[in-house]
Amino acid sequence: MEEVDEGDLKLKRGKICIEKRSSSVNLSINEWTSAFMVFMSVYIEKYCTRAQELLKYMRDIRLAATRSENWATYDEQFRLKIEKNPNLSWGNIH
Repeated sequence: MEEVDEGDLKLKRGKICIEKRSSSVNLSINEWTSAFMVFMSVYIEKYCTRAQELLKYMRDIRLAATRSENWATYDEQFRLKIEKNPNLSWGNIH
C-alpha cells in the first residue's frame, strides 16, 4: 500500500482511507478574483482595518496576470508567507 503524507479522508466500501489530493487547481484570473472576493468578505469581518491592503493585493494580482503567467505562483507563495507571518501587509509586494 502506498504511503500518503497528506490527503483527504474518504469512506470507501465501509473503510476509512486517505486519498492523495489532486494537484492544484488552475483558476482563471476571473475565477480567482471571484474566490478572492469571497475570502475578503469573510476576512474583513475580523480584520476590517486590512480591507485596503486586500484591495491592493487583488489589484496587484490582476495586474500581474496581464503581464505574466506566473501570477498564481506568486499568489500561492505569498499565502504561504502570510500563513507563517500574519502581520505581513497584503498591500506590499514581497
